[in-house]
Amino acid sequence: MGIKRIQIEQTETEFILTLPYESRHRAKSIEGYHWDPDRRSWIYPRTRRVFDALINEFGGDLVEMKISPPNLPRSRFITA
Repeated sequence: MGIKRIQIEQTETEFILTLPYESRHRAKSIEGYHWDPDRRSWIYPRTRRVFDALINEFGGDLVEMKISPPNLPRSRFITA
C-alpha cells in the first residue's frame, strides 16, 4: 500500500518529506534533497530557503503543519 498524503516533519537539522510516488517530481524540484531509502523519504537541510520552498510547493496539500522555520544563526542578529 502506497503513501496517500503529503507529510513534512523536521529534526534539528533536516526536513523530512514523505509523499506519494506520483508526486516525486515535486520533491525533486526543491534543491538540496537526497532520497533516504530506509525512511522512504526525501531529506532536505533545515534552512530558511528550503522551508520557504517546501511551504510554497506543498503548503496547500498539508493536512497538518508540522514544521517551523529554522532560527536565524546568532551571527545574523544585529546588536545596538
